[in-house]
Amino acid sequence: MSLTESVIIVNNRLEFDSQGAHTVIEPWGKDSFRVRTVPAGSAQKSDWALNIPQATCTCTGEVTKSGAYIRNGTIEARIQQTRTQDCRVLFYRISEQGEQLLLAEKDYVVFANLNQSRSFRSIGDGLYRAELHLEAMEGERLFGLGENETDTVNLKGCVIDLYQRHIKAPIPFVLSSRGYGFLWNNPSLGRVEFANNLTRWVSYGCRQTDYYITTGDTYADIMAHYIDAVGHAPKLPYWASGFWQCKLRYATQSSFLEVARGFKERGIPLSVLVIDFFHWDIMGNWRFDAQCWPDPKAMVDELRDMGVRVMISPWTLVKQDSINYAYMKEHGLFTGSVDGLHDDIHA
Repeated sequence: MSLTESVIIVNNRLEFDSQGAHTVIEPWGKDSFRVRTVPAGSAQKSDWALNIPQATCTCTGEVTKSGAYIRNGTIEARIQQTRTQDCRVLFYRISEQGEQLLLAEKDYVVFANLNQSRSFRSIGDGLYRAELHLEAMEGERLFGLGENETDTVNLKGCVIDLYQRHIKAPIPFVLSSRGYGFLWNNPSLGRVEFANNLTRWVSYGCRQTDYYITTGDTYADIMAHYIDAVGHAPKLPYWASGFWQCKLRYATQSSFLEVARGFKERGIPLSVLVIDFFHWDIMGNWRFDAQCWPDPKAMVDELRDMGVRVMISPWTLVKQDSINYAYMKEHGLFTGSVDGLHDDIHA
């Protein structure tokens, strides 16, 4: 199939069918694109992190026998035919200094092992294991992805599991030294591999692949575009800008107050004192154990007089003998599997 048969530009978007899936590339704010690929017979309604309406951007574009492009400001997406792909996607930054390749889908050059830059494998219940393969650029440095144990700032060479755990909080946005930001907008368990010969994004259960790419003159510009796309955090209140104290753990109200009083006696400013786990009697009872914390109100009042706020870490695990268990189970408030079934352990 030629490009003129598979690629169209309509309603300010570039669309094409390839490898049994439909792909849409559309402007998503200044100097940015959003790219969604849906396998045949699938559909995804949620926008996930990209649910904020963006200002309308007027794009230019063209489809010819040899290629196609769509441009939004300084970013341009190009479609080319290769020996193994009828529609390979590449992104360029266009400026007064010329054009610079930012990111490109992997070109496998020859047919081998059914390699594809975009792939979907059905896992049932309308879900797919999906992969996106990108070229690894020589000398590229990659930063971000939230909180992960990598022992390095530059993520090149790292393999990172995309799931939330205690002291692990991935945010699937990466900033590149090549001058772009990339958001993997797929809230499922997954993985990203920044290898020297390939960058691979994997979702273990989704209905489409969805990503956002943006560019700018500076890193600050790129971050500003990203924040416009996913939302601005509220301004940090002044009281939260100082020192926060937390440890494993404060077992009683008296020991907790002794720490706050110690800060005050030494003249050390303290903004927030955190009460972490096992302050409850039964896990899932979101209240203090009265034997160890006899008067929480008096405690909070004393700390407020010192100019200190109290923060409580609630822990959302719920035991069956908790006062909240029966109500939560009855009202379907526990997490479950795709088919709606629950295990005996709830969170």
